[in-house]
Amino acid sequence: MTDNDPHGFLTWGNGEKIGGIVGVGPWVEEHPGEPLPEDPRYDPELLAAGDRRNVTDRFRYWSVEAIHAELEKSRSALHIAIENLEHDLNIGSIVRTGNAFNVGGVHIVGRRKWNRRGALVTDRYLNIYHRPDAAALAQWAAEAGYTLVAVDNTGDTEPIETAALPQKAVLVFGQESVGISDELRAVCPQAVYIPQYGSTRSLNVAAAAAIAQHEWVRQHRPLRGAGGAGAVGGAGGAGTGAGGSAPTKTIHVVGAVFCRDAGERGTQILAAQRGPGKNMAGYWEFPGGKVEPGESPQEALAREIREELLTEAEVEQFVGRGIYDYPFGRVVLDAYFCDLVGPKPQLIEHVQARWLGVEELGDVQWAPADLPILAELRRRLSAG
Repeated sequence: MTDNDPHGFLTWGNGEKIGGIVGVGPWVEEHPGEPLPEDPRYDPELLAAGDRRNVTDRFRYWSVEAIHAELEKSRSALHIAIENLEHDLNIGSIVRTGNAFNVGGVHIVGRRKWNRRGALVTDRYLNIYHRPDAAALAQWAAEAGYTLVAVDNTGDTEPIETAALPQKAVLVFGQESVGISDELRAVCPQAVYIPQYGSTRSLNVAAAAAIAQHEWVRQHRPLRGAGGAGAVGGAGGAGTGAGGSAPTKTIHVVGAVFCRDAGERGTQILAAQRGPGKNMAGYWEFPGGKVEPGESPQEALAREIREELLTEAEVEQFVGRGIYDYPFGRVVLDAYFCDLVGPKPQLIEHVQARWLGVEELGDVQWAPADLPILAELRRRLSAG
């Protein structure tokens, strides 16, 4: 990687260098006058003949074993599982995406022999496991402390953009034509789907797998080289206040966006200031709290408003998500428009509350996880 190539992609995604040359030639041609490297990670045959593989420039001329060992140092906690019932060509494409996100493992469920064509040999750099059936996958997950998450748009499932994906997750994918089998779906305690807005009934499974894996990365893996307290997380990734280090835990919380019509002053939004003795004391936030096990986000938000403000709320439309890495963990905040349907709110957990107009939202210091929600509110309210 260089200043002109910060992401290490001096070649196109298919391995073709700019100018139409695939890969690199022999070392003596690419580096005239330089001695052959003595680093044992380099493959003598590749140094002599050139490296035409689809790898980033960082790994040019390295042996397969050396690349695998290097990637092993930074594997993510994410695993993926792919049901292999019909020798689907898409399996290889899903594996290739798993390599791009450096997943901890790939589980082939069903037939041992799978269609490797779409993987473009990226499976060589991954840990591939065979599970003969759904029960075997479920047993491994239970022993390893992993949660199986089906990516499926049928049955009891939730939108992936509002779901809190477990850090130790196995994203489970089915076949292109038949989806996930009933047997495999039955062992998945969580299911998510990707909302669609066109006429097609479903996404290609390889495309869905790429979206789902990236969503896990967005929630759990800091951007390479990202850091600094000024970054905030929204659709583009998680902000961090911990110097870019990985969070020790993920905390799923919900926040209520209460709006009221203030006449000539326009729409106002309720903000509450955190009290002393708490994490982020003095910062302003949307009232709410932590989602407890077994609760939906909507159920948790109604309960938190009841406990924090001693009133009732009807939870309505989803607003957006904010993600931020605090020193105490990664906070995933999902915000919803809410209507007050009970008595006047009373402050139990907060020291003060204010109704702020759109132009006043910047007058108080918001908790970093709430900032992406503010940006979305400004966008929606300015659009009318």
